[in-house]
Amino acid sequence: MTKLRPPFSAEQAVTRIAGVIGWDRVAEICGQGESAVRKWTNPDTSPSAGERITFDQMRALDTEYAALGGEGAPLLQCQAILLEVEALQVSTGAREVASAAAKAAKESGEALAAAFIAAQPGATHADLLVTERELEEDIEASTQLLAIVRKRRSGNG
Repeated sequence: MTKLRPPFSAEQAVTRIAGVIGWDRVAEICGQGESAVRKWTNPDTSPSAGERITFDQMRALDTEYAALGGEGAPLLQCQAILLEVEALQVSTGAREVASAAAKAAKESGEALAAAFIAAQPGATHADLLVTERELEEDIEASTQLLAIVRKRRSGNG
C-alpha cells in the first residue's frame, strides 16, 4: 500500500524524484543504501540527525531529476514552502483562508490571461514582461495560501 505523504514535504519530494531517476540512483547520489533513502520518505519514521538528507544531496537530487526530464526542483520547492510556513505570522482561521484563496484566484486568473497574450504570434517583449510579473504575483499568492492552509492543518494558527 502506498503511504500518504504530505504535499511539499521532503518525504514526498524524494519519492517524486525517485519516480523519475530510480531509488538506486537516489541511493548512489546520496552515498547511502537504498533502504536508508527509502526510510527518508517514510512519514512514520523519524531519522536521526546523521540519517537526514543534506543540502548538497538535495541539490544533487534536484539537478539529476531535472536532467532526466523531471519538472521543477521538488526539494527546493519543499524547502521554500517550509520557510514560508515558518515565517507566517498571521492567523489561519477560515476568514484568512478564504481571503488568501480569493487573492490566489485573482492572481492566477491574471497570470493565465497574460500567458495567453504572451502565447500569441507577435507577442511583444512588454507582453512577456507583464506575463512574468503576473506569474510571480500568482506564485506569491498561491504560496501564501498554501502556507496558511498548512499552518492551519498543523494547528499552529
